[in-house]
Amino acid sequence: MTKPNKVVNYPISGSPDGGTLYLFYGLPSACSNKLVLMSAGFPDDEEIFIPFASKLSNEHGAFVGVTCLPGYHDDGDNKSWTRCKKTGGVYI
Repeated sequence: MTKPNKVVNYPISGSPDGGTLYLFYGLPSACSNKLVLMSAGFPDDEEIFIPFASKLSNEHGAFVGVTCLPGYHDDGDNKSWTRCKKTGGVYI
């Protein structure tokens, strides 16, 4: 997987750091007016967008964030879909 410039964990229902946001930016894109947020979900996790996000950042100067719907991010660090609340969650 292409390495993002920064990885930020954020709280989701039932987990204080259950969400993950991968950020891609270059020097021009750090203050770019081109902002892209890609959110993967069924059937894919965020890895499907990583190469595209890197290309948007490097070749087009965009500030890009890639995240995944809760339950679809499964990188072996206890964020498997099986650990999600069966009753769902609330996002504010």
